[in-house]
Amino acid sequence: MASFNVSVPNSSPLIYYTAAWLDTPVGDAYAANYTGRDFHATSISGATATFKFNGTGVWFYGALRPGYGNYSLSVDGNTVFNGSAAASSAVFDQFLGGSSQLGMGEHTAVLTNTGGGCVDLDSLVFETHVGAEDQQVASQTVDDTNPAITYLPSPSEWSVASNPFFSNGSVHFTNLDGADVALSFSGDAIALYGGVSFDHGDYTVTLDGQKQTLNGANGQARIYHSKSLLFFSTGFGSGTHSLGVSTGNGFFDLDAVVIYQATGGKSGSYSTGGTAMANPDDLHVDVSDSNNVSPRGAAAHNQPMSKTGIAGIVTASLLGFISILALLIFLVSRYRKRRAMKEQRDGQSPVLPIQEPDLEAGINAYDEKKPDNNLKRSTSQSTAKSFASRWSQLSFAAGAPPAEDRVSEIPPVPAMRIGLPANPKLNMSAPQHKRSESSLSDGTILHSPDGDSVLDDYYYRHSTGSQNSVAPLRPARPPGLNLEDLGPGFDHVPL
Repeated sequence: MASFNVSVPNSSPLIYYTAAWLDTPVGDAYAANYTGRDFHATSISGATATFKFNGTGVWFYGALRPGYGNYSLSVDGNTVFNGSAAASSAVFDQFLGGSSQLGMGEHTAVLTNTGGGCVDLDSLVFETHVGAEDQQVASQTVDDTNPAITYLPSPSEWSVASNPFFSNGSVHFTNLDGADVALSFSGDAIALYGGVSFDHGDYTVTLDGQKQTLNGANGQARIYHSKSLLFFSTGFGSGTHSLGVSTGNGFFDLDAVVIYQATGGKSGSYSTGGTAMANPDDLHVDVSDSNNVSPRGAAAHNQPMSKTGIAGIVTASLLGFISILALLIFLVSRYRKRRAMKEQRDGQSPVLPIQEPDLEAGINAYDEKKPDNNLKRSTSQSTAKSFASRWSQLSFAAGAPPAEDRVSEIPPVPAMRIGLPANPKLNMSAPQHKRSESSLSDGTILHSPDGDSVLDDYYYRHSTGSQNSVAPLRPARPPGLNLEDLGPGFDHVPL
């Protein structure tokens, strides 16, 4: 059979309290924390709250507070739970105990104070069944203003009150003894909601000729409670049914009627869009309000999900998982590519002058070659042996030391040979005039006829009259790429 849950507030006349229970004690500082801003409580050991229902399960809810005592819960005479409502700090809407998987039928649940302090009841929920196992449960709300409801002896004997805390904002009420309400409907279960207060009297509900009398004050109501469950019945079968309510002495309020019906399955009952909905034609009412009455936070009914809905959820979940997985793969791939590019960029070896074959082609070839914009030529004075260090170090600008580590000014190198000027000019083209006839074999600077000396950027040559030329001085092999080993001012210190 299809199952659904019904929430029952503590103010419902369907719960029978012994005289020791109080309705929302005066001045209680925690009253506003309860689900309906009200509760029933007792500090008398042995006091009971009894609820009879037609269903398969029941669960009780209340508060745990400092100074509270112990309680027990029994179903059909068997104790199913023993507990304590005491707590170091107050917490609300807590599960006190319950029982499920009962056989479908009439059951009696009793909450008992077993001593040690106060125990309270906020609400309870029970489970019931209608229809067949392969069906779903649909509900339809009939508001008190719906013309399908007949007010007797005449509508003028009934008044309408408006307030946001009523279902759909309105309620019909009367204090006429013998006034009646009549409704014809089709369904498998029905719930009647209205007000409970100290000035409300008895009322009798007649369903298909079966009568049940209840008390609108619930025996001891101290304040007004809206949207209380006044009556519930199930198990009377499908088809057309009649409901009537007769008032006694005192007030009676009617807020809404909720009709439950089993749909779908092999019976082929009306259903739409994968969500079971009651057919208004089957209900024999003109329904203008589709809001379901829910007296507390728990659902007033529970509709099993259709296969179409389950398939949709599974499909959506699968697509979401695939999308997340694709995004993760993309991010990881992009990260790896960026890391590989960074490693490749950081690992490139700078091009050193020793690797350039043009460096040995002579000074004229060097002068014709345009230096890289990032390379800097030192204008400081130097000897021929210092070029190996300077050019190999200046060939990679990326390795240049910070400005603070560089020598700001290098004093001129003193002349090491007779006739060598103190400030030789670097990067000079070879002179075209005739050199002197004398030659030196130890690499000493040659003298031109006019007494000037010539310093080549890379090597010295003998005068044109010599048969044995001095080989170019090849720069020494550059040091490793670990520039930290050279120390500060490394580009001005000969190797």
